[in-house]
Amino acid sequence: MRASASHARLRWSDAGLALVVFAGAMAWFAAQPHNLGPADEAFLLADAVRIGNGERLYRDIFWLAMPLAHWGLVAVFSVFGASLATAKAAMAVVNSATAAMSVASARALGVRARLAVLPALAFLALVQPVWPHVSPHWLVTSLIMALLLLVAAPGALERPRRLFAAGLVLGLLAGVHQQKAPALTVGLLLAIAIACWVRRGAAAPRWWVRVGLLAAGGALIMVPVLATLLATVDLQRLLDDTVRFPLTGYRSFHTDVGWGRVGILNAALAAYTWPPLLRFLPLLLPVAGAVAATGCRRGWPRGRVAQWSAAMLVCASALAAIGYNADFIHIAYVTPPLLVLAALLLDTAVAALAGRRQTAAAALAAAALAAVLGLQLFRNAQRMRAEYGIRVDTAFGPVDFHAPSEVALNARVRDLLDQAPSRELFIYPCYASLYLTAGAHNPTRHQILLPSLSWPSYFAEVRQALAEHPALVIVMGRPPANDPFVTGLAEHYAPFDSGDGWTAYRWRH
Repeated sequence: MRASASHARLRWSDAGLALVVFAGAMAWFAAQPHNLGPADEAFLLADAVRIGNGERLYRDIFWLAMPLAHWGLVAVFSVFGASLATAKAAMAVVNSATAAMSVASARALGVRARLAVLPALAFLALVQPVWPHVSPHWLVTSLIMALLLLVAAPGALERPRRLFAAGLVLGLLAGVHQQKAPALTVGLLLAIAIACWVRRGAAAPRWWVRVGLLAAGGALIMVPVLATLLATVDLQRLLDDTVRFPLTGYRSFHTDVGWGRVGILNAALAAYTWPPLLRFLPLLLPVAGAVAATGCRRGWPRGRVAQWSAAMLVCASALAAIGYNADFIHIAYVTPPLLVLAALLLDTAVAALAGRRQTAAAALAAAALAAVLGLQLFRNAQRMRAEYGIRVDTAFGPVDFHAPSEVALNARVRDLLDQAPSRELFIYPCYASLYLTAGAHNPTRHQILLPSLSWPSYFAEVRQALAEHPALVIVMGRPPANDPFVTGLAEHYAPFDSGDGWTAYRWRH
């Protein structure tokens, strides 16, 4: 009875610690500027607004992944209103949950409390600022952490409820980013196989029962999702957008991405983190493997072997899941489980010390790392406020802009739309945030159109849509003279206004 009460107190204390971290993370995100990314973030938010107005993914809106992130955001908008503040608050909940689950996962793996907080602090200081936007990627990150939390506890892979819940998480993950689910599924199956092998004599479910529970959980999510899509969307268009395009257009667009690469387009975001750390953090996996192998030779309990194996396989499969684009931002998306693994290794090193040295070493390490990460948080907050210091009321609520030129462009486009017969707008090649801040509607399926990315058939789709629904067209930058879109645009549209790096076109007739 005494042991049971102690275990209950431990679980409640861990839950309380995770709740404190969640609340602290929410306060941190609430203090950040509400900047709006002109591309990826705006794709999701503009799509959600369109879906809320009755349009459908794949039929009316192009999207290269599965729909659950969009559908979830539509549900949030329907309750709290469609605005950037609502979207940022929803993303803050997701990211704060990631931070809280990193603490809970570390505690489940046996990491002492003062070290278990460090992964959450590192996530806030070094990982999330890498992409400070509303994104399906962060939802996937949170689901990966939920998976780690489910399998990290002692004997977790022997418990039917946890296995079924892990299947639900895999189903949700597949419903957001289908390309990442296979790697994580394989990783979890390997973890189940190891758990069955190390505890062959245990009175636990057979391997096929465990796999069946996993599959049942996944099916409970994905069967309704696929049935809904098949009932509402043309199958060919669904396959084109979610299968063929990711394997052709998107893949060819990212062929030159090296591991942890900092490119021209994302170099500014590298200032918020330590790119070499992200690049080399996966080297913790072989270190953890060596520690586990040594522990096995020294007689680790079999349950501990299963725990470490599950944690390492979640980390490894998450890394494998980003093989399609492994720049430093995508590595950041799968870094949180690696941070938990780092805390586990640090705790193991501290545990090797004798007597009171353990307590002193843990306190010193926790204080030193917390100070370094806290300083990074402070610097990031200063940099973010300095970079996005111009707050403007827009059609999508208050937005913090980076430069006066962005404010001027937004104001001018709103004026042009106010004078136009409709609020139809198409932006080439991409500046999707304008659809939101100017209160415009894109009459095409596409938020981005690039010769190096988009299929020729997508260009044809857009030209046909603009011929059928005359719209204000904004061409950003100075495209080459033989640009296929601008060349075709001249048939029905003529330039009539321009500004700093953009030109407006309107229907001739």
